[in-house]
Amino acid sequence: MLGHLFRRAGVKHFYLHNITGIDPPELVYFQRRNFQDYHDLGYLTYDVMYTQSMWKLMEHKKFPPLRTIRYCCATLKESRTAEQGGSLISLGVRKRESVGRALNRDGLEISQGKQNKSILLSFDDDENRRTFETCYRDHEKRFNPIVYWTNEDIWNYSRDVKLEQCCLYRENFHRLGCIYEIEIVMERKEA
Repeated sequence: MLGHLFRRAGVKHFYLHNITGIDPPELVYFQRRNFQDYHDLGYLTYDVMYTQSMWKLMEHKKFPPLRTIRYCCATLKESRTAEQGGSLISLGVRKRESVGRALNRDGLEISQGKQNKSILLSFDDDENRRTFETCYRDHEKRFNPIVYWTNEDIWNYSRDVKLEQCCLYRENFHRLGCIYEIEIVMERKEA
């Protein structure tokens, strides 16, 4: 969806897909088709392989990721790669997806280094808004253009512009996030 929004807006961008090793096959094949389409349109596309597998992460942490403790994204999806260089990162996160995202995510975020705290630069008057800003050139910057979108906004946009979606949504999956992916992989390993 973000790629489609950026193309419509004329924003210069490239596509990066972090391979987690736990995505269901349907999602992997869907992503491959999309990347080929983007590549055919002349966009740069990068598949980035994980440096530590989910299984090694769980072995290291001594427990699987939980709904309340999700350590895997920092390693598998959100760490900066050589392909990204110094570019602004754009994510499809939305405040309505969780209480944590509602409290800690905004349209523009700038991280404060090792503490991994973010300064939220909201466009409303807010207690986190600063009157005087310092230079954040060397800090991680994230832009979340659909952070305030509802589920209805997502599906209405997809329908209006005829965006193809992964077939798992037609099978009544409401989201294809990590917890779902871990459950599917665990079930397949046990079978």
